Amino acid sequence: IAASEMAFTALKIAGAIYLAYLGVRMIVASFRREPISAHPDIEAPKGSWWAAYGRGALTNLLNPKVGAFYVALIPQFLPEGANPLAMGLLLALVHAIESAIWFAILILAAETARGWLSSHRVSRWIDRGTGGFLLGFAGLLAVESRA
Repeated sequence: IAASEMAFTALKIAGAIYLAYLGVRMIVASFRREPISAHPDIEAPKGSWWAAYGRGALTNLLNPKVGAFYVALIPQFLPEGANPLAMGLLLALVHAIESAIWFAILILAAETARGWLSSHRVSRWIDRGTGGFLLGFAGLLAVESRA
């Protein structure tokens, strides 16, 4: 694609058409009486807080980007003469605690806003706004030239 102007243009136009399709579909669907995503036969997953925490922790531990983050960032903050392993673990623990507090705040805020955000009226306006942004991105993509 980098070498072919025609392939780049075809991919760009296909992407713009797809974004426009998604945008129009969202806007049209927002005018329906019933929300598309309302499926009474599908229940929200149930489980305990500990099960959710375990899944998240396992996902984080198996993610190689987390290890790369710690290897790249923590050594910069190790004071001279400190035990690198102990200080590195302490800094990782501080980061984990700060992250847990931050995500707890986000979860509580999302839970508080869930009722309002899941209302059909708000959902329709969110879909219309998102559809409008997708149409705007499609237009920008269609007229953008290759640099």
